[in-house]
Amino acid sequence: MRNPTRLPLSGCLVLILWVAAVSAYGQAKQAPAAGKKPSSPAAAAKKPAAAKKPAGKAKASKSTRSRKTVPRPTAPSAERIRQIQKALAASGHYRQEPTGRLDAATAAALSSFQKASGLEPTGKLNAWTLRKLEQFGLPRTSRTGPALQAQMPSK
Repeated sequence: MRNPTRLPLSGCLVLILWVAAVSAYGQAKQAPAAGKKPSSPAAAAKKPAAAKKPAGKAKASKSTRSRKTVPRPTAPSAERIRQIQKALAASGHYRQEPTGRLDAATAAALSSFQKASGLEPTGKLNAWTLRKLEQFGLPRTSRTGPALQAQMPSK
């Protein structure tokens, strides 16, 4: 009885020839590595000489050039943090003198305010928290404008 797991000799030869053909095709498609000369003078004649690029800034790839830049959030200034602390104090959640620093007391007050306002109590500033603080005298900025109103969760 024959062992069904063994490939017949002709099947092995076909497999070997197929692997060799795929390997040769892949090598033919690859460009010679930088700094290497073509293997024959005929190949050298076919390849145009590449112009050297001047030293300086490298061009960005297509994928980075076509992307639009999105402004990243920046840390609030000390004055803005004082305004936030004053609004938290007006809401009854901050009981210290405004320092202009995002310290542990401010984070605790933010978390308490967020919980009382129906927001997720993270203790971190976000647009929804700033928008809710506007009810307690926090001045509005362009980042907490009317576009956010539609996205705000209802209480």
